[in-house]
Amino acid sequence: MKGSTKRDSLQESDSKPETQAIRVAGFLRERVLFLLILSVAIALRLWHLDWGLPEIYEEAYPFTISWQFWQWGREGFTLNPHFFNYPAFTFYVHFLAQSIHYGVGHLLGSYPDLAGFRQSYIANPTAFIIIGRATNDCGILVVIYSIARSISSPKVALNTILLIAVNPLQIKQAQLINVDTPLAFFTCLAVLSILRVYKTGSRKWYLLSGLSIGLAAACKYTGALLLPVLLFSHVLRSYSIPRAIGSLRGLYLMAALALSGLVFIVFNPFILLNFGEFLRGFSFEAYHASYGHLGLNADQSTLSYYLLESLPNNLGWMLTILVAATMIRFLFSRQRTELIVAAFPCFYILVLAVWKMRADRYLLPAIPLLILIGSVGLFAYGEYVYRYLGKKGTLARTSQFAGYSLATLLVGASPLWSSIQYHRSYTLPDTRTVTTDWITTHLPAGAAIAAGPFGINFNTTKYLILPIPFHPVFTDNMAPFYDTRWYEDLDYIIASDYDYGRYALEPGRYQTFLRFYDTLRASWKLVYEIKPGPERNGPVLWIYHRERPVPNAPFDSALMSGLAAVNDSERVENFAGRLALILSFKGKYLKSGQLLRQVLAVDPRNAKARSELANVYYKSGQYLEAVPQIEAGVAVTPADANLLMLRGNIMLKLDRVDAAESSFVRVLTLDARQDTAYQSLMLIYAQRDDRRKLIGLLDRYKNILPPEKAQLVEAEIRKLKGRL
Repeated sequence: MKGSTKRDSLQESDSKPETQAIRVAGFLRERVLFLLILSVAIALRLWHLDWGLPEIYEEAYPFTISWQFWQWGREGFTLNPHFFNYPAFTFYVHFLAQSIHYGVGHLLGSYPDLAGFRQSYIANPTAFIIIGRATNDCGILVVIYSIARSISSPKVALNTILLIAVNPLQIKQAQLINVDTPLAFFTCLAVLSILRVYKTGSRKWYLLSGLSIGLAAACKYTGALLLPVLLFSHVLRSYSIPRAIGSLRGLYLMAALALSGLVFIVFNPFILLNFGEFLRGFSFEAYHASYGHLGLNADQSTLSYYLLESLPNNLGWMLTILVAATMIRFLFSRQRTELIVAAFPCFYILVLAVWKMRADRYLLPAIPLLILIGSVGLFAYGEYVYRYLGKKGTLARTSQFAGYSLATLLVGASPLWSSIQYHRSYTLPDTRTVTTDWITTHLPAGAAIAAGPFGINFNTTKYLILPIPFHPVFTDNMAPFYDTRWYEDLDYIIASDYDYGRYALEPGRYQTFLRFYDTLRASWKLVYEIKPGPERNGPVLWIYHRERPVPNAPFDSALMSGLAAVNDSERVENFAGRLALILSFKGKYLKSGQLLRQVLAVDPRNAKARSELANVYYKSGQYLEAVPQIEAGVAVTPADANLLMLRGNIMLKLDRVDAAESSFVRVLTLDARQDTAYQSLMLIYAQRDDRRKLIGLLDRYKNILPPEKAQLVEAEIRKLKGRL
């Protein structure tokens, strides 16, 4: 009865208008602060969202792969990514965003058809890239807020999302088209669901956990690392080891695990349909993670990189230390929910530590949870301090508020300053943009330029561009391309410290690459250099010019042998084919022919290489050598009008007039507006004095001409008819 009376009195107290008013006021204050922080977060992520544009200085794999789904130049579209380094879920999200963009633009008349949509992107990709970047959202803050309230208090939740809102890594990655930010969102959503699993054990939260884990893994394979966290939460619900082991056969757990796998496959069906391609892509990523890539500090362990460099850079030293101290506190805590929240970042970072590959963005899924842990510790240790001070006298609530505010400011000062510096960097010009403008202004049209891997977007209609092959993982395989003899017939080479600085970290291993840069400095003239500084950001760039004439001689046989030894046939084919085209344009037929024969050794069915080799023989007067190449090319692509045109010209040079005539006639069957084919046939018929065929040809020819020229041809037809 006493207990009942006590409960009744409490209920009466709770029902007092004053108490309800206080609660409503507190609730409203909390919601206002939440919305204010969310607004700040959105503003910091939208600010400079257009950085770099219209140049694109990011990999943007989700956008790039989804853009290929449209199958430009062919009918229909495909959902097969043919790229399995990452799962496909984010690709489909971006394809959906592009489809909505096109649909709205089409209705408004901006894009009359898909060709207009594509042309708009080519002309200026700004709107497309901003839409792609905007698909990264602030949903993480909403989910983390719910997690924080589940394990702690509203003030901890607000403090957590405030620190996430200004975190530099969160802001940077939210302004990139990547897979890591969606992964971080679904990771947090999965942790929230897993917490609910522990608290309620309901089927609903088991299924939502499976769904969230499946979506996280569908963004990036590492999302599957959430599965052990679900198992950990599940067994924590049992208070003995035998019961925990027995619970692993639970129906709800099995359903959650099955659902996570099903969701992953639903959004990645081509993993099964193109299993061979998947194995190649996934194997590459596994190799990449295990062996790292160019530019990593081999003397530093991955764990020390994350704990002593990456985390302090992105959280600040104070928050990093606070997180570490709170993790230790969690180990001795009786609050199992705290252990569940700490489980994923601990397990995830330990897995990352096994890899040799390292990058700040890999930490992104763990960062919100680490900030939450740090916030819990901030208030927990603050309570210890206030309890100690409270023993010595009354401590005003305003003093507590001021103390927590000061502590939050101290903890958040470093990441906030990093975010400010990040945004400030985008108020400055980029060295790549400045260099692009300089090239357009100072280098003549038609210049042949070899360019390294640093992100400059060239006007390819104005210049002949040869990309110098680069690979951050299989770097040693690229050594044969780093020889200036390949490029001595070109006009310019553009290099940068983007790759040079990485090679210089291991001079013993990358002697060949460093020798390439030494030769540039010694034998080529430096005509342009730009460095980052207080007034601009970006990499150091150098442009070298070759001034000495080069003898018209073939490439050294050892140089060609090195190219043949490269264990990447597609890269060899692309490099040799592109360089051959440029050298042919510049009249270096011996070298061009060498390279084209190398391409055909790699891919005998390469019709373009056959055609160009035949063209090289034709331009260098080697007509008999051109015949087998052109015939092989026509056999592979018999409906190629340009190839048939070249065949006709070669046959004319060999005085095989009938064969030439059949080629030109076939050209006009494929393309009735091919002016050169008309001219060649006119010459053949005139030499034969075959007036009937000439009249028939001219009668077709006049239909493609403007009226004034058509009248002249009509007059010529009348003259020829009069001579019949």
